[in-house]
Amino acid sequence: SKNTEVFTNKSTLTKIQEDFVSKETTFLLSGHSDVTGCNNLANALVSRPLVVGLDANTWDDYQSGIFDNCKNDKDVFNHGVLLIGMTSEYWIIKNSFGTKWGENGFMRLAMGDTCNICDDGILILK
Repeated sequence: SKNTEVFTNKSTLTKIQEDFVSKETTFLLSGHSDVTGCNNLANALVSRPLVVGLDANTWDDYQSGIFDNCKNDKDVFNHGVLLIGMTSEYWIIKNSFGTKWGENGFMRLAMGDTCNICDDGILILK
């Protein structure tokens, strides 16, 4: 699956962003499943993107690169994003701040429970 390929350079990251943005899919939802834990999140990501809640308090100045500057206060969930991919080094998320933010609206979060990403995932079921 594309979501679990190891992306080794910026041009490959740009390619997955373009592929993701250029596809429009419509489907009926039959429900959702909560996903917690980094391994469970990675396994669920193989089938489709996930909605994740996390702590975005320190994201104001993010422009590019692999981000790991979170407070990781386990009680803070103040933002939702779409988790679309991963590598062995980082998670790839699509944010709602627009294309002028981050890497054309995307962000790379350091692998692990950075910003509480592994604590509040939702897999939408078809």
